Amino acid sequence: MNMGEIQKLKYEFAEILSCPYCGGELKLRSNSLCCEKDGKKYPIIRGIPRFVDSDLYTRSFSIEWVIHRESQLSKKIGEAYQTLDFELRTGLKVSSPPSGLVLDAGCGAGRHSELLARHGWKLIAVDLSLSVEAAYNNLKHYDNVLVIQADLNNLPFKEDVFEIVFSLGVLHHTPNPKYTFKKLARHVKAGGVMSISVYSDEGLLVKIQNRHGEIYRRLASKLDPWSLYNLVSHVVPKIPLPRPLCKMPLERFIKHEGRLKLTPTNFLSMLLPFLSFVPDLDWRILDTYDYLSPRFASRHTYDEVIEWFKESGFINIKRLPIPVSVMGKRQL
Repeated sequence: MNMGEIQKLKYEFAEILSCPYCGGELKLRSNSLCCEKDGKKYPIIRGIPRFVDSDLYTRSFSIEWVIHRESQLSKKIGEAYQTLDFELRTGLKVSSPPSGLVLDAGCGAGRHSELLARHGWKLIAVDLSLSVEAAYNNLKHYDNVLVIQADLNNLPFKEDVFEIVFSLGVLHHTPNPKYTFKKLARHVKAGGVMSISVYSDEGLLVKIQNRHGEIYRRLASKLDPWSLYNLVSHVVPKIPLPRPLCKMPLERFIKHEGRLKLTPTNFLSMLLPFLSFVPDLDWRILDTYDYLSPRFASRHTYDEVIEWFKESGFINIKRLPIPVSVMGKRQL
């Protein structure tokens, strides 16, 4: 670790860290964080504190984000798109950084954290997969971000410490999304905000598409992730995009995401639900692999997710524009 990273751990974030197993205080000792209570050591490898020994059920994402580490950064797809996507999914304003600390729960390659860090947000970006390697490389130049590898069900933080917790496109890839949501909710301060976005199961056409797509995903996810990625990267470029989509601005995709009407393009989407229609080829390969490869990929309704918020003591719960995205304020 360089001195800047050591200072970040010592002063900026040390006060909220705790042992994920016993809750003991963590102290920086050379290249590890040591629990003062039970003596357990968590190594800091290539600048990243590691609170897990492996990437468990997220190997497909470890592969995905190492290959596509910059595919969804603002410099590749544009800040206007990134900002619109984040704000529609969270109900938060990128240009209005909070005074307190923010948790990016399931950061992937750091797409959202990179956008927010440039606007002055102070964040911890966490992921279970080895995507943290890509996130660290994308975020290491920002003094206001710390990247760690940890399990969302067993985070190394004290409770009630984050002003904002957001998790976008992540919980549906965990074994039990409701359980993971409740684990995350414990880390939100009283009066703080939590925003999540999960795969939609809203509407009859979406339900039909989801059931059809699940057949493909169950078959594809049995393949070795590298073999599946090689297959996707060879096949997707050979499938021509429907002409209306070839020049469609990315912003149009956001506004129609999670909603289906019976059009020729959407009929094709229902026949081949795993196939992404984003104009950018690199992103299209990424999205198609992302659909087919995960071990877990659940679908949810607004009513279901809103109930999670209520059960965890949130108020002012709002349905956000992109299905299924919800935000709420933790009760004082």
